[in-house]
Formats: sequence, structure tokens, C-alpha cells
Amino acid sequence: MISLLSAVNIAISVAGMAIALLCLIQSICSRKIEGWNRSFFIVLFATMNIYIGSVLVYSVSTAMGSYGNVRVSEAAMFSQSFTSSLLMVLLALMIRHFIWGNSEERLKKNLYLYLIGFIWLIYLVILSMTLFNERIYYFTPDNVYHRGPLYALLMIPPMIIMTLIFIALLRRKNELTRKQFCAMLIYILIAVICVPVQLALKGIMIIVFGTSIAGIIMFALLMTEQVEMNMKKTEEIADQMIQLLTLQMSPHFICNTLLSIYYLCDDDKDKAQKTILDFTDYLRKNYTAMTKDTMVPFSDELEHARAYAAVEKVRYEDMLDVVFDIKDEDFMLPPLTLQPLVENSVKHGIDPAGNVLNILVRAERSEEGYVVTVEDNGSDKGKSGPEGTHVAVKNITNRLKMMCNGSLELIKKDGGGAVVRIVIPDK
Repeated sequence: MISLLSAVNIAISVAGMAIALLCLIQSICSRKIEGWNRSFFIVLFATMNIYIGSVLVYSVSTAMGSYGNVRVSEAAMFSQSFTSSLLMVLLALMIRHFIWGNSEERLKKNLYLYLIGFIWLIYLVILSMTLFNERIYYFTPDNVYHRGPLYALLMIPPMIIMTLIFIALLRRKNELTRKQFCAMLIYILIAVICVPVQLALKGIMIIVFGTSIAGIIMFALLMTEQVEMNMKKTEEIADQMIQLLTLQMSPHFICNTLLSIYYLCDDDKDKAQKTILDFTDYLRKNYTAMTKDTMVPFSDELEHARAYAAVEKVRYEDMLDVVFDIKDEDFMLPPLTLQPLVENSVKHGIDPAGNVLNILVRAERSEEGYVVTVEDNGSDKGKSGPEGTHVAVKNITNRLKMMCNGSLELIKKDGGGAVVRIVIPDK
């Protein structure tokens, strides 16, 4: 007959496993977390499920006493000891990611990981000793667990690891957000508090339930922070797109385009009609792009740039030549990326002396990913001021980084003109 203590431990294990399983499913299915955080929580809750599952198997097997299987109890104890230590290592990786993930302090972050890893290897060596002798812990033939004379050795490495994690967390708390600090501090404190509580309650598996609660609290705090960051990013992207549109849609440009159409109505009606269509297409794509806060097909950006080039070609005629060399357009990029760069080339590159401005737009796939270049031979004597170009290029660079981890490089050519090179990683 199963004792009351064993029944309580089994119930706690089942409840803890249910919580960890729900969090694992949420981590896999949720679109609110992404990138490194998503992978981390999937691994964390998968490990937590194995840990609590091992505790459950151990509780059931030992509750059966001599009717249970000693080998099953030994395997379950080894598994829970291994996975519980792995949970600490994962916490160390999270702190490393948040504190040193984007910094240049490679030596510090590597020493931190190497030290934690070395201590964890010592723990694994000590844990492996339990497979060959009874000096750490052992099970008697009647399936009863006993601690050996060297059991304290097994506890020392985890205590050192938790101490190092706690020290790193406190020393670098200013480099963490409030929610990041609270999430990891709560996780550590719950684990520390549960140990004496479990000892005071004479064998009730409080640590198991505490681990589950700590995991879900950390998950909830970091997920809400991710949602807030995504909302802030969306707002920043929208603000930057409005700034780009403000720079583009100047009254000067609109008036010049309408005047060009006005004079064409007498000289070339067909060309006037086509220019109206191109200008309408340009305006429509501008306002459509303004409503987008996600990646768009490159083909849409290409059509936008072609429409703009066609309108400007009517105005500048033989002074402007725009060539599109598109080898690959089957990829996504942030809206309002290509057309503003072509526009910058026109505004800066048109030479009042009448020299032809040649603009070459390329798109191809390379080892880096998808590469888009806008190259011109401009004279830098155009009417656009440096302020507008600086804001446009900065906004495009920021949106590339935020939305697809892309990059933008602006290269001034010695003979005049510039090359803008965009790289979109191929995910």
C-alpha cells in the first residue's frame, strides 16, 4: 500500500509535470517569443519535463517498496540528479546571454562559462561514481534509498554553481532590464528556499513543485517583456516609415511631377497618361507601405522603385538612366527599403551641368544571403541636403536590423557617386 508521503510526492510530481508541459507547448506554439528566447524556453521546459518525469518514476518505484524495480529507481534517481544540474547550467547560459550576449567582453563571458562548465563536469564525475560504488548514495535490495558517507560531495558543485550565478546576477544587474533581473532572481530564490523547506517537511518533494513555479514565473516575466519590446519595435518602425514618407513626399516633388504631366498633355498625351499611371502607382505603394509593419516581397519594393524611376525619367529625360539587374527577387525585406535609396541617388546625383546620372540596381543571392545594391555615378551636386539622406539611410539601417537582422553599407566612390549595399540573411 502506498504511504501518504509517497502519494503526496506523486501528486506534486504530476502537477509539476503538467505545468512544465503546458509551458513547453506554449513555448513551441507562441508567436510572442522568438529567436534565442524561444529556443531557450523550449530546451528549459523539455529538460524540466524530463527532470520531473524522473522524479515521478522514482516516487512510484520507491513507493512500491520491495515490489518495485531497484534498477528503475536507480535510473530515475540518476536522471533527476543529472537534469536538475542541467537546469542550473541553462540558467547560467541565460545570464550569459542577457549580460554578455551583445557585448565585446568575450574573455569575461568565456571565463564565466568555462568555470561553470568545469564545475558541472566535476559534478558529473561525482554523479557517475554512484554507478560503481555506494559511497555517494545507494539502494538496498528492498528498493530503499540511502545516502552514503560522501553524499555531501554531490551537493558541493551545485551549491558553487548557484553561488556563481547569484554573484554574476547581482554584480551585473545594471546591465539587465528590471524584468530580466526579477525573473532570474525569483528563479534562484525559489530554488534556494525550497531546499530547507523540503528538509523541514521530511521528504515532501517541494523542490519539484518550486522548480515548476519558478520556471513559469520566469517564462511569464520574460514573455511579457518580449511582447513589450516587439510593440516598441513596431512603433519605432512605424515612426521611421512616416519620417521616410515625409522626406519623400515633399511638395516640391509633387508639384514638379504634376507640372511635367501638364506640359506632356499638349506634347504627348500617351506619355502623359502613362506618367499619371506611374505616379498613381508610386503614390499607392507609398501609402500601402506606410500601413505595413512586417516584411514584404522584394518584388513589391521593385515595382515601387520602378514607378518612381519612371516618374523621374519624365522630368529629367536624358539626364537620368536607371537600370535594374535583378537575378533573384524571391525574398522578403522591410517596406520602404529600395525606393528611398533610388530616390536619394536621384536627389543627390543629378548634375545641373547636364551630365547623365546612371543608377544601377542589382539583386542577387550570395553566400551572405540576398544582396541588393544601388550604385550611381552622381556628382553630389543635387538639391537634397545631407540631413534628409542621413535620416533616410539611418532609418532604413535600423529597420533592416530590427526586422530581419540585415545590414546596410554606404560607400562613397573616389570618382564620384556612391554604392549602397544591403544584405538580407537567408534564414
